[in-house]
Amino acid sequence: MNFSYSGRTIYVNLSEGAIVKKQHLDLVRNYLGGRGINIRILYDLLKPHTDPYGAENLIIFGVGSLVGTLTPGACRGRVASISPLTGILGDSSVGGHWCPELRFAGYDHIVITGRSEKPVYLWIKDELCEIRSADHVWGKDVLDTDKTLRQEVGDEDAEILCIGPAGENLVRYACIACSVYDFAGRTGMGAVMGSKKLKAIAVRGTKGLGIFDAEAFRKILTDTFREMKSHPRFQRLSNQGVIGAMDGIVTEMQPVRNFQAATFEEAEQLKPNIFFDKYMVKRKTCFSCPIGCLYHYLVTDDGLECYGQGFPDNPLIEFGYKLGLDSYAKVLNLYTIANRYGLDVDSVASTIAFAIECFQRGILTGEQYGCANLEWGDFEVMSKLIRDIVYRQGVLGNLLADGTRRAANRIGKGSDEYAIHVKGLELLTELRNLHGSSLAHAVSSRGGCHTRTQCFVGEAEFLGGSGKEWAEKMFGQGIGDITSINGKARFVKYFEDLLAVADSLGVCAFIVEGMPIVNLGTVSRFLHAVTGETFDTTELLICGERINNLERLFNIREGIGRDNDTLPKRLLKEPMVGGLFNGWYVKEAELSKMLDEYYSLRGWDINTGVPSEGKLKELCLK
Repeated sequence: MNFSYSGRTIYVNLSEGAIVKKQHLDLVRNYLGGRGINIRILYDLLKPHTDPYGAENLIIFGVGSLVGTLTPGACRGRVASISPLTGILGDSSVGGHWCPELRFAGYDHIVITGRSEKPVYLWIKDELCEIRSADHVWGKDVLDTDKTLRQEVGDEDAEILCIGPAGENLVRYACIACSVYDFAGRTGMGAVMGSKKLKAIAVRGTKGLGIFDAEAFRKILTDTFREMKSHPRFQRLSNQGVIGAMDGIVTEMQPVRNFQAATFEEAEQLKPNIFFDKYMVKRKTCFSCPIGCLYHYLVTDDGLECYGQGFPDNPLIEFGYKLGLDSYAKVLNLYTIANRYGLDVDSVASTIAFAIECFQRGILTGEQYGCANLEWGDFEVMSKLIRDIVYRQGVLGNLLADGTRRAANRIGKGSDEYAIHVKGLELLTELRNLHGSSLAHAVSSRGGCHTRTQCFVGEAEFLGGSGKEWAEKMFGQGIGDITSINGKARFVKYFEDLLAVADSLGVCAFIVEGMPIVNLGTVSRFLHAVTGETFDTTELLICGERINNLERLFNIREGIGRDNDTLPKRLLKEPMVGGLFNGWYVKEAELSKMLDEYYSLRGWDINTGVPSEGKLKELCLK
């Protein structure tokens, strides 16, 4: 690829203070870019069982090969390492504007190894790449860090990727902020940066990108925008954004109070129209996105003032339904606090929910941990606990900073029954009424992840009817029946491979998931117009399959097998309580049957989940 994709990678050894630039164009045909090339480099260079906080660990920043063009939603990059939270593949997605800026500077990947003795940041401006002292911003939150470094590099158009105090203090689910309000949230990539004393990467690019066939690109773009505007999901997202869907039947399938119930008494106070009428300032969009699914918000309620950007549905689910907060003012304040400190919203809320249930059941006491008793909906105590977690203050704060699984292992007393995670990564979504999503979470290469397939989006559409016809045309009759496991393994595999393609090209999942706003055929045409390389949809999906198999091989090296492809005990034993799906749960026999079918479709050994030699040969994986 001689146009949009440069194939240039910056290797930074922080122990030696050395910077080297290399080419990875030979990997593009098989791995596309972004997530795909990240896992190829990580698998090749990282030794098995590497300490996530050790100097020998790598952290890789990879930008998708369509990023920086006007391809709809092409703004995303990936961060990969071994996760300090899960001990397996760590991988996180980030949007906004930092990723295009890296491409405009002429680079597609940054590989960081070693560990600096003192805090540093990386400054990249076109051909200039240098390591600078970050002593003056170490300890600052992400907002102050962003402001200080923009001023220091002397360019307000620079984009800053940085960690907050959570990453510095090695909270295992610390995230990475991108230009303050976009986040590589999951699997603790911010803690890996903190372990390396790497505070930030500031980037400014002035080179722009070449397009192989600009006229063809403009035509595809024009035609695609026209088609997008008539798509029902585009209309929903562009009209109300992400939280617009948090109404009606969706409120009947939330993880209320750590998955103890399916309905929330205060749900009326969290209806989307309240946010739109009282707190939303304007819509927010990422680079090259015509949807604008996020928001600027302002809270001026007495004593709870804050401003921020973003606000997907995650914090509403996590702080509202899961922790029992009954107002947008409280939810938005906790979201803002977590963001400025650099915490993954999903993991911090889930870990606090686990602790509250342990208090509720008498496993933990305030007297025992030298703190106030935790209760559902207690905003003041939760605010303080988040700060304790960030700075590892107190016995409880330090315990919860290591995540739900480790906390349960240390507490004992049966507390693992209330630790809702897969492979150490805490869950966002309720799964007991969604068979495809249950399987997807069980087999996800990064643990309890709702974005590896986005199956829950498709299954939610089955409930509403809008995606059922499309799905049955794609996968056969019966796939749209959420009460059945039939076809769900095919559904999961397809979307795993599709999302691996999207993540490697840098296209937002909202564009291609479920009933896609932009289909894979159109994506392949964009890719040809931008790069000159021809991939049909089958070739693209084979690339996605190759990426998923290599991620599986990486995790197998770290000790993962079939026994780990499961769900939390609560979801396998306790039915949902209340609401439309009362009594629903994931039966172990059904999950096992879906796993058998999924492994067969993948070409993996039924008993172990290890890819077969034939499959590896077919995918050109050594």
